[in-house]
Amino acid sequence: MKYRLLTFLLIMFAGRTLAQSDSVQVAASLVRLDEALIGKDEVVLKQLLHNDLFFGHSNGWVQNKQQVLDDLKSGLLAYLSFKNRELSFRSFGNRAVIQEKVEVEVALRGNPLQLKLLVTEEWIREKDSWKLILRQGAKL
Repeated sequence: MKYRLLTFLLIMFAGRTLAQSDSVQVAASLVRLDEALIGKDEVVLKQLLHNDLFFGHSNGWVQNKQQVLDDLKSGLLAYLSFKNRELSFRSFGNRAVIQEKVEVEVALRGNPLQLKLLVTEEWIREKDSWKLILRQGAKL
């Protein structure tokens, strides 16, 4: 239920700056990414993460696609929730940029952390799907 509401809100906001079909697809991809990170769904993550991914964390740690998958699988990093999101979208042809303020709960090496972040993500359209190619978080 929570993700349905989030999807609806993302689509409403995204419709202002992206073409309607793009806004629906990017919003759905973002929600799927959250669910896959929380659920450690390797199949979905492999679909959503670009092979040339740069995944930057607010502490300066940068991962590539394989490292994201490996660290989730090993339990080094566990995503627990994403809350209170404020989003803005921009479209540049086959690329979309999302900037968001978000509260994230994670566990790093089993230690729980609650972070307030400003996250910038760049998504790229490949064929009929959107893939995350760049993510950078900064502490608020």
